[in-house]
Amino acid sequence: KVCGPASIRVLRGQLLGREVAILCCGEAHEDVIDLTRKGAVVEVEEGWVSASTAGKGFDFAESMASQGGLTLAGAKTWAERILDRRDDSDDDEEEGAFLVFQAEGSGKTKAKGQARLFQSQPSEDHPLPTGAAVYEWTDLDKEAREYNRMRLQGNEVNVEWHDRLIAQRKQAR
Repeated sequence: KVCGPASIRVLRGQLLGREVAILCCGEAHEDVIDLTRKGAVVEVEEGWVSASTAGKGFDFAESMASQGGLTLAGAKTWAERILDRRDDSDDDEEEGAFLVFQAEGSGKTKAKGQARLFQSQPSEDHPLPTGAAVYEWTDLDKEAREYNRMRLQGNEVNVEWHDRLIAQRKQAR
């Protein structure tokens, strides 16, 4: 990813009897959060993040893939491989994915279970089964993820809050 101006304008004309050109560059204020990522790495690092779906679930018949007999760690690795293959083969890819993991039995940290991968959003039409855990494939940078989610949902982001967030992130970098 290259950081540069979002727009460039060249103004030409006469100023005090001389021909001048003024180069004006502008940036997209909402993109500056990418410049303050840890280690100054601009690319988004994605991974599985626990997701709260407020009881909303998925139509299991519409999963893009499913696999049984996996641990949670194995399910995450399995689903990531599927997403990587999708990214390699699909030029017009749809963003985001959800992993639903249902462990068989309870209390075991290495319990095996059923994993299902979805590209759709959770729906009230399909309640989440008891004991199922949901993970979203998303930005691992919590602040950037929350900021971008607000912005993309059309919520107005307070400029003073945004500037404070960017200043804190720059200092922490």
